[in-house]
Amino acid sequence: MPSSKPSRWENNMTDFYLQHQRSIWLIGGLVLIIASLTINTLRHRRSMRLLRESKGRWERLFRAGPSGCFIVNKRRRIVDVNDSLCRMTGYRRAELLSQPCRLLCATPSDQCLASVQDQPCQAQGESVITRKDGVDIPVLRNIQQISLAGDDVILVGLQDLSHRKKLEHTLLQSEETERGFREKLTVLHEVNLALTHAEHRDDLCKLAVELAREKLGFERIGVWFVSDQPGQITGSYGIDEQGQLRDERSLRQAIRPDSPMGLALAENKPGTFCQASQANEASAASTLWDGGQIIGFLIAQRLPGGREISQVQQKVLNLLALSLGHMCTRLAMGQEQMQLEAQLRQAAKMEAVGRLAGGIAHDFNNQLTVISGYCDLILRGLPRGDQNRESIEQIEKSARQASSLTGELLNFSRKEIIQPDVIDPAKAIWGMEKPLAMLGEDIRLEIRADDGLGNIRVDANRFQQAIMNLAINARDAMPEGGCLSIRATNHSVSPHLAARLVSVDPGPYVRISVSDTGVGMDEETQQKVFEPFFTTKDKGKGTGLGLSLVYGFVQQSDGQIDIQSTPGAGTTFHIYLPRVAQPVSNEALDQDESPVESSNETVLVVEDDAAVRRLVVRVLRDYGYAMLETGHPEDALRMVRQLDKPIDLLISDVVMPGLSGPKLAEALNNIQPELKVLYISGYTEETVLKHGVDDSLAPFLHKPFSPEELCRAITSVLTGTEAQSMKV
Repeated sequence: MPSSKPSRWENNMTDFYLQHQRSIWLIGGLVLIIASLTINTLRHRRSMRLLRESKGRWERLFRAGPSGCFIVNKRRRIVDVNDSLCRMTGYRRAELLSQPCRLLCATPSDQCLASVQDQPCQAQGESVITRKDGVDIPVLRNIQQISLAGDDVILVGLQDLSHRKKLEHTLLQSEETERGFREKLTVLHEVNLALTHAEHRDDLCKLAVELAREKLGFERIGVWFVSDQPGQITGSYGIDEQGQLRDERSLRQAIRPDSPMGLALAENKPGTFCQASQANEASAASTLWDGGQIIGFLIAQRLPGGREISQVQQKVLNLLALSLGHMCTRLAMGQEQMQLEAQLRQAAKMEAVGRLAGGIAHDFNNQLTVISGYCDLILRGLPRGDQNRESIEQIEKSARQASSLTGELLNFSRKEIIQPDVIDPAKAIWGMEKPLAMLGEDIRLEIRADDGLGNIRVDANRFQQAIMNLAINARDAMPEGGCLSIRATNHSVSPHLAARLVSVDPGPYVRISVSDTGVGMDEETQQKVFEPFFTTKDKGKGTGLGLSLVYGFVQQSDGQIDIQSTPGAGTTFHIYLPRVAQPVSNEALDQDESPVESSNETVLVVEDDAAVRRLVVRVLRDYGYAMLETGHPEDALRMVRQLDKPIDLLISDVVMPGLSGPKLAEALNNIQPELKVLYISGYTEETVLKHGVDDSLAPFLHKPFSPEELCRAITSVLTGTEAQSMKV
């Protein structure tokens, strides 16, 4: 029978061998074959150890690898997973073991697994796995068939491509954005070229929103400007929800200080920002910048269900707003230049009228003084039933009208003499309520004045006359009746409004607004409305000086007047007058209407116009004054030196050949230091002041004057109660 017996020996003390021998016996006891198997046991153990170490390293690499890995057996069941896969998918290891690989791999990956099993190889490609929460993750898949513990299995490695895909998407989106932006820039250039043809700001805004919708793809867009009132913006033109152009110039919108627009105004920096609007409609706004400050906003809104406002549109909106802001500034500068040119032309007309009025004022007023004075003297001597009385009264009335016309001409040309005082405008306007209510039964009068209305420094009489002229103009603009509104408010003139009004500085003002609901005015009429003798009334129904009188008063009071009017929608005149901190001036004491007769005072009249001089002498003699007269200042000096007793009063014309009135008074004052003086003149304020008469220091009476006015002025000077005022 076969037998074997192992034996062991060492070879050079380095290897150990295990020998197995086996004998094969034939019949008859003969040995035919001796088989021997020698095994190196040390090398075997070493190989087993290395194998175990290798397996341990592989398991550690598998467990701690950065990529997600799992192993699938032939039955397509998951037999092992690493930690990275658990973190990637959200599953715990126990939840994945023994589960079909479909739990992680979609169908294409399952087919790939089958192909690898059939033909051992390595497969690589992109795929998608599903997380535990149902979210799909793009991965780079690497599938390889390996032998594990004697079994053929499939090792699947997964690398998360989410970040890379996001970057690719961002890059692609950026490229599309850039391409879309370049396309929009070309269109925006065409839009800007079209906008340069607009001649007015309203036309510019109207065209801008229309092209923004048609060419640039904005669903709803509008232009808003910073208002004169703090914290408000005013509308211009916009595109509504139906894509139709809307006139929004009458709209006002308050701005919260903490809103994006409020913060932008506070910082005064150009830019674009997003905000939430009403009804949760997303919107983006860009500032209209004039190079130094924000003048408005270009606001785009997304309609409910519409497209989001993309980054490209935000950039385009910003560029369009920059162009629009510069164009608005350019048009404003052009408009300001036109206004300055118009004011220059107006000033030239005023100067021409002023030269005309100033040139004739002296002689004309002298003649009117004589005419009205002698009419008064004649009327005193006529009985009430005299048939000539009516004719004389008509002559006197015409003289007063001629005097008023001359005053209006001088007023418009800013050459009329005024007496400004600090007044309460509310009190002055309410004091006109009765005469204003008599403008017509079909005119509804509304007067409103803010509480705490500031004071103004103006000529009170001319202030009320200006209000009355505006009210009459409003009445005539409402032939079928309507509403006349007078509103007085404190108003802060902003730099924007000051630039538009041109001739006023920013600061506190009182604004008097006179509004009507009449026929309104077109643009051409508004440009001419303050010109002297311009009128839209029928011949014989107006002199054309009413509004020019208002204009002259406002200009002479360091204010400005502004018009807002639309044909068929009425007119509003805004008068801006500087607000002053001084209290209201003390009202002058009521003067006695009856002249006081003389107590034999001696009066010297120096007047180069003989007719005026004779009238003054005659009137004062009738009142009992001792009269001296001359037409030459040098004669007056000789006359006073030769008198035995001093004179009580000097009445002197201001402008005369040789010595002027003030120079004559100075020379006589050296002879008679206590001499009292009353100046009279028909010249304009400019001429009077040039010749040394300061209305705040010297009593002055402006021609033409009536005998009673002359006597009251003399009484005031002699008694020391002179108001030192000029007759207007």
